[in-house]
Amino acid sequence: MGLFGGKSEAEKQGDSELQEKISKVKITTGDIKQNYEILKIVFQLGSDQGGAMGALFGTGGSPEAAFEKAEAQLKLKAYDLGCNYVINAVFDNRIAVSKSAIGGANQVIEVFAYGTAVKTI
Repeated sequence: MGLFGGKSEAEKQGDSELQEKISKVKITTGDIKQNYEILKIVFQLGSDQGGAMGALFGTGGSPEAAFEKAEAQLKLKAYDLGCNYVINAVFDNRIAVSKSAIGGANQVIEVFAYGTAVKTI
């Protein structure tokens, strides 16, 4: 759709499929009390610039939005591996600066997430 238009039906369908995949994976900052097979260490970077208005006016991003993006992508990677948990997950963050659309600076929040993707047995 247009720049400010809503999502198409295909985009909505894709979003619901992604949400379903993401909901099947749990993340914990510790271990789980189940037997599991370790498949791979997964990592992801999530960032937020505050959307179009944040980028335009340099108002900065949201830590919560950056965290949610990193978490969702971490879950998606684990799902694609056939895992149902990411254990011992760690979330680090930093504040970066990018140029805004009007020539000033814009605060960008970045969250780096990693953990061990496991499949329960």
